[in-house]
Amino acid sequence: MTDNKKDFIINLRVPRKLYETIKSKAHENRETISSLARKLFEDGCEIFSDLTNEIFPGKKEESVYSYEVKAEGSLACSKCKKKIKKGEKVKIYETQNGKKIINCLKCKMKR
Repeated sequence: MTDNKKDFIINLRVPRKLYETIKSKAHENRETISSLARKLFEDGCEIFSDLTNEIFPGKKEESVYSYEVKAEGSLACSKCKKKIKKGEKVKIYETQNGKKIINCLKCKMKR
C-alpha cells in the first residue's frame, strides 16, 4: 500500500563550492543540509512565481513541472504521436491541476 503523505527524495549534484556554502549556512542556522536545501527550493519557486506575475501581470499561467523517466508501458508522444516503447526515456510535463503531457525526447522541448 502506498503512503501518499511521504516526502520524495531528490538526488542533486552541485559543485563543491556550492555544497560547502550550503553546509556552512546550514551549520550557522543549526539545521540540516536537507532542511536548508528544501527551504531554498521552496523560496526559489515562490520568488520565481512572484517575478513571473510581476513581469506578466494578469497572465495566470499554470505552473508546469517536468521530469524525465523511462516508460513503464507503451505510450504515445503528445506532439508527434510516435509510439514510445517500454523502457524508452520520455519527458513528462505536469501542471498543478494534474494535466500531464508526455513527449518523446525528440519533442521534449516543444511543449
